[in-house]
Amino acid sequence: MRSCTVGMLFVSAVLAAAACGSTTEPGYGGGDFTTGLTSSGRVRTYRIHVPPTITPEQVVPLVIVLHGAGQDANDIRVLSGFDTVADERGVLVVYLDKAKDNTPTWTYYGFPGSNGFDDVQFVVDVIDAMAATFAIDRDRVYAAGFSNGGLFTLQLGCQLRGRLAAVASVAASLSVVTRQLCTPETVIPAVFVHGTADEAFPWAGTPDFMAVEEMWRLWADLSGCSSGPTVTDVVSQSPTVRRHDYAVCARSDRISLYAIEGGGHAWPSSIDFAASEVMMDFFEGISR
Repeated sequence: MRSCTVGMLFVSAVLAAAACGSTTEPGYGGGDFTTGLTSSGRVRTYRIHVPPTITPEQVVPLVIVLHGAGQDANDIRVLSGFDTVADERGVLVVYLDKAKDNTPTWTYYGFPGSNGFDDVQFVVDVIDAMAATFAIDRDRVYAAGFSNGGLFTLQLGCQLRGRLAAVASVAASLSVVTRQLCTPETVIPAVFVHGTADEAFPWAGTPDFMAVEEMWRLWADLSGCSSGPTVTDVVSQSPTVRRHDYAVCARSDRISLYAIEGGGHAWPSSIDFAASEVMMDFFEGISR
């Protein structure tokens, strides 16, 4: 993996090309900023949301959010509603763009999207760039992803233990190839949100992707959880949401799976159940 470079003139060029978000340099005071860097020799872009209440004197958590196939940073910003959650909880959030090429997916282990794009290094470089601009808590950096972005997030959960404290996936499962990266020495705490009627990543799994409950049990086993499983009704009216837990784990109090009965391939965001809220509830109790 190679390091990144960030320059004022370069960032300005990225901003002009992106034509999205603020046209000023990222900083405090609240707002949205589209910026970029060079990672592994390639120009990459991302969008930052800064809550208006945080100040340079505060050391705050950082949440990295990864979009699904065919989407971009602004799409997942709108879909997830993480801006609102960030404002309420005083955390920085950054939405990453996949590489600008002719493939719709992230480049992740076992499923390369484009030669020359190292998305794992991109995540590392963004963390470093954010730390150079903001007072982030390096022990409270988290990643969340939807669909194809969720697949990549799960890889990060088995590969970036030295950088991330916990991960969350929505409507995604662990690929049988990526599973090879996951060991008791590499995994970090995770929370999963999945609809039982997801048509893209079926609950029962496929030859290429693990069944959802199998993935959750594997993660709990690798995390050294010693209690469970238990099931709790979180939302009793339709659609029912049940939280499946293994507890007393090595690096967190639980590894959780939120099962949305009859739910499809979507990022849940309603008054009764919002994935972004339950992710932050999970993240807030965990540091690296």
